[in-house]
Amino acid sequence: MYPILKGLTPIDLAQEPTLEKAVYQSRRDLMTNSKTKFYGIVLLQLPMFVVKENITGATDGTGIILGRDYFMAQNTSQRKELIIHEVIHVCMKHSMRLKGRNPRVWNVACDYAINPHSEQLGLQLSEGSIKDPKYADMSAEAIYDDIMANGGESSLPPMANGADMHLMPSPDADSKLPNGILPEQAIDQAMQTAVIQMDMSGQGSSVPGYVREWLKELFEPK
Repeated sequence: MYPILKGLTPIDLAQEPTLEKAVYQSRRDLMTNSKTKFYGIVLLQLPMFVVKENITGATDGTGIILGRDYFMAQNTSQRKELIIHEVIHVCMKHSMRLKGRNPRVWNVACDYAINPHSEQLGLQLSEGSIKDPKYADMSAEAIYDDIMANGGESSLPPMANGADMHLMPSPDADSKLPNGILPEQAIDQAMQTAVIQMDMSGQGSSVPGYVREWLKELFEPK
């Protein structure tokens, strides 16, 4: 079993045709839109589950879960944004970058960093999303430091205090996933595959800038 499913009840989509169609359409639309195709390709390589529990969405950095009721309550654009939101968490390795920080503040800082990306992709933020213009173009670490310097967890907006913890602890770095691959290695491979496919299809310009920077640091170290 994937670690992200611990304590949760995954749904057999074949038993819920309406839900299955909604998930399929969201994934298909992400793949057929050049702005979101990169994330769609990454998504195809990640385990994703819809669960019965009353949550929004979450990731442990290697897999994604969506809460059935919340997902179905969103409109078409918001459903795609919810999925993209979790995929970006994975690509930015937010769960792996927690490093002893306050988990709730880190979760909010990462959401502040991600949501502008979703809007730039032309997607409507899902219900309950948070954003603040002052955090535009700031890293999650910089946003976290700003929040901690200005009241920490007690200063979080009401929406954030009531939000789910989207970021779950990542699996131990040395523990292999069910497919036999180490967590970070799995994400690296998924992103490299997505970049290659985007480049081969002539849509390389739609690969996010931070991913290009990551590749440059990986293959052209200073």
